[in-house]
Amino acid sequence: QQLPGELDLLVPAFREGDSVGALGYLISTLDHVRARVSASEWTDDVVRICRDHELFDVVQEDPYTARAYQKPRGYAGDAVMLDYIYHGAPAGTTERGARLLRGTAEGPNGHSILWRRDLIAEELDRVARDLPGARVLAVASGHLREAEVSRALRSGRIRELVALDQDAESLARIERDCTALPVTVCEGSVKHIIRGKLDLGGFDLVYAAGLYDYLTDRTALALSRSLQQLLRPGGRLLIGNFTPRNHGRSYMEIFMDWHLILRDEPHMAAHAQGLSGDAEIFSDPWGNVAYARVA
Repeated sequence: QQLPGELDLLVPAFREGDSVGALGYLISTLDHVRARVSASEWTDDVVRICRDHELFDVVQEDPYTARAYQKPRGYAGDAVMLDYIYHGAPAGTTERGARLLRGTAEGPNGHSILWRRDLIAEELDRVARDLPGARVLAVASGHLREAEVSRALRSGRIRELVALDQDAESLARIERDCTALPVTVCEGSVKHIIRGKLDLGGFDLVYAAGLYDYLTDRTALALSRSLQQLLRPGGRLLIGNFTPRNHGRSYMEIFMDWHLILRDEPHMAAHAQGLSGDAEIFSDPWGNVAYARVA
């Protein structure tokens, strides 16, 4: 009953004030509400209240929030949207929209996305150091922004990185951005991998950073097992998944219509038990994303 009043108080802050602080307060408010209502009340009543409120239209001026909600490519979290975290507001963004983007980009979940990119770049540098001439497979590669950070890839110490994605537009962007790098693009889906429809060869590192958030347990395990079959002796598999406690969960579901299949560290450990090899389970400094590194 108090939620509309809380939203009323936040409208001026989002319009003219500290968007980072306002977003943090909004997420805390929504998390508090979520803990007190049933799942059906959350998906029906709370979502309706928030989307009918003036604040909903205000935050849609943030290009990150708006693109997730509008889904121009049919799904939230596309590579163009994530580029707003990496590279800032797109051309044509209003001054207020750019300020609102700082709220989403500079919050804990935004930091986790940047940390994930840097983690992958470190994995690329490590495999190049340990296995000169390594081959790497990036599954659901997006725009492959780790290529901007990895020293090994940019210096040619990785023989080939295969960027696999089902989004042809994302692959076209990789081809434009990575012309001087040893990067090959491949259009394909999870089903193609599981069914062995792709002739990819062997790899020393396979990673999938933002894919497992959309996979059921059964599909996720089938994919991981298929990816392990692509590894050469001594190869590693790295997968990541947003956790149930991730800082932006409530905001993402209500204001971005962005729904993930969430897994915490014990869930990732249970997943890894269905694979061969030794697993290292860890999370980022904010506890937003859990990882399994299997070797």
